Amino acid sequence: MKCPACGAENIQGEDTCQSCFESLMSIDGLAALDFRKKSVLEDPIKNLTMTPAVFVNQGMTVFDSVVKMNEGKAGCALVREGGQLIGIITERDILNRVMAKKKNPRQVKVADVMTKNPETLSEADSIAYALNVLSIRGYRHVPILTNGSVSGVLSVRDIVAYLAKILPSAEIG
Repeated sequence: MKCPACGAENIQGEDTCQSCFESLMSIDGLAALDFRKKSVLEDPIKNLTMTPAVFVNQGMTVFDSVVKMNEGKAGCALVREGGQLIGIITERDILNRVMAKKKNPRQVKVADVMTKNPETLSEADSIAYALNVLSIRGYRHVPILTNGSVSGVLSVRDIVAYLAKILPSAEIG
């Protein structure tokens, strides 16, 4: 591949010219892919469209929390007490800790099945960091804080939607 700046021949796929060290990324169409890769690595969580948080209290029944989650079209609900985040209850918690154990969701309290003191991320954390946390910890949802207050819930689905927008479409067939 010929460098547009100095005319030197370079090996196909090189990022920079071996002669003048100018970028060769735009030559073979990799510039857009490099930009996308950089976006995933560096863009902050606040650039994502996140699911609005649904809040419940620990004294509610699991059934009532499911109703609120359904109304909010959310896969989880955050548990607050005195304005402080004290827990999270997810679809998985309800399936594994209530339904699979044949407990009555109209009798079980949120406090009995929620995950206490959930891990949180900041809206300033990178999307790549968030994806790593979700993957390594096995989470599907994580509360996002802005200046110490909950600003939303990041889900795996939110990241997948973001990636679908920025990554090139794959041809099917």
